[in-house]
Amino acid sequence: AVVTAGGEQAAAEAAVSREQAAVAREAVAARDAVAGYTTAAREAVVVVEGRRREAEEAQRWHTQLADLQAQVRALADGTGRSVAPTQPPYGAPGAPPQPPYGAP
Repeated sequence: AVVTAGGEQAAAEAAVSREQAAVAREAVAARDAVAGYTTAAREAVVVVEGRRREAEEAQRWHTQLADLQAQVRALADGTGRSVAPTQPPYGAPGAPPQPPYGAP
């Protein structure tokens, strides 16, 4: 097979064109992967922010509950002043396990 200079140039150009097409496909795949990771990261931030707000709200409710428990103990004592709790609130270190809903 006799290869001419023009044939060699055409073959080289075709090889370069195939390589450029492969690189372009890889670039598109990489861009799509980065876009997917970016979307996942944004969704994770939304979830984390939601959980942070829920935790803050739970802390507010816990504080309000502790205040109400102190008021109830003060009223039960009959003195109108706060008295020490007989046991720590559920979830605190050394507290008993919380009974199931509806249990006495």
